[in-house]
Amino acid sequence: MKGTKKVLLTCFLFCNVDAVAQNPQDAYEAANAALKRGHYATAMRGWQSLAAENNAGAKANLGYMYEYGLGVKIDSDAAMQWYSAAIEGGSAEAAHNLAMMYRRNYSPENASKIVELFQKAADDGLDEARYMLAVLKYEGSGIDTDKPGAFSIFKNLAVNGHAGAQYMAAHMVFEGMYAPRNDMAGYVLALLSSAASMVEAAELVVLGRNRLGVREQEEAENFFSECQERKSARCSKVLSDLLG
Repeated sequence: MKGTKKVLLTCFLFCNVDAVAQNPQDAYEAANAALKRGHYATAMRGWQSLAAENNAGAKANLGYMYEYGLGVKIDSDAAMQWYSAAIEGGSAEAAHNLAMMYRRNYSPENASKIVELFQKAADDGLDEARYMLAVLKYEGSGIDTDKPGAFSIFKNLAVNGHAGAQYMAAHMVFEGMYAPRNDMAGYVLALLSSAASMVEAAELVVLGRNRLGVREQEEAENFFSECQERKSARCSKVLSDLLG
């Protein structure tokens, strides 16, 4: 009897998302929880049911599962189809993910499509898409090269904690590349980016230590610690001031 209760409880939690949730939001959250636990079949069933009801987020998640082979074989065509359907429903995440698929399999004829998709996701408020647009501006990929414009986006995102933007902004201010050279700002940004697991930032951390005097280095490291510990508004303001 005790074992039976355990089986029933497990099934209640994972076997049937519809049994757990009676409305779309609860069903979505239940499917998301199943995904995080590695219960891919359960997540797939939940999102398929929601997708049939035209839920854009569920369609985007199905695209993600097919793209990375979570509980299914990797199927890029199916992933693109689900992402495209989700975009029609207004999913910024789907637009970003589809743009990334095109970018990883780059061909010149898709260059404008990549820009269009990132722009759509950015217009819908997705910071990761804004970051990728800045990268495209920096590279001149599918769009006119605009490194000052790229720096402006990197700077704004960096102040708000985006690790990739912190790395790119650090690189640009260290080199005085389309931005005033500022070794203090570069070192702080490199430390923040490195702490957020941007492996590439390690070289910039070393560069900052080599360029700054002992007192400046200590000041920068104290400020970095404050940003890490307090996540304070002062952190954003000082970073913004440092970057100009």
